[in-house]
Amino acid sequence: MLNLDLAFEVDCKEYSEEPWTNLIQGPDLWLHLFSHWLRDLETDLFSDSYIETYTLGLRLVNDTEIRLLNKVWRGMDQSTDVLSFPIHECLLLDLIGKDNNKKNISIELGDIIISIDTAARQATEHKYRLEEELHWLASHGMLHLIGFDHPDQKSLNRMLNYQEKLLSKRYHDNSKN
Repeated sequence: MLNLDLAFEVDCKEYSEEPWTNLIQGPDLWLHLFSHWLRDLETDLFSDSYIETYTLGLRLVNDTEIRLLNKVWRGMDQSTDVLSFPIHECLLLDLIGKDNNKKNISIELGDIIISIDTAARQATEHKYRLEEELHWLASHGMLHLIGFDHPDQKSLNRMLNYQEKLLSKRYHDNSKN
């Protein structure tokens, strides 16, 4: 059975009325969604996985905060929509692919940071609800945490296909993991 330990933080109070961005409903909603995504990815990518527990951080911030983080960590003095900070130097995809005799291991994936300001603008531009844009950005960030990257068009297409697959499913029962 998959377990997920989710650290959730919101540093942007302007969107506190939205279920996915407030401290009351947000943690349970995100925990439910990430748990399903990880189960789906395990089925597709990690068929012989021994991972029992994942740890993941999700932080929702404003444009000012994400710009500072982008400047410090990537040398880019500009706002962005999502940043991912994987914990492991080796890619999780490579780790799982190796002969691993350990059972019931725990993996700390890392942190995803999303600018709610940018997500709200992009949602308006694409005529999406904020929730949909947040899911898009979170799924992209999570795929980076497990080892996906997009240095070329082929890699980007593979990553986008997995994002679409994750987002195409609807997980209605938010009370169950």
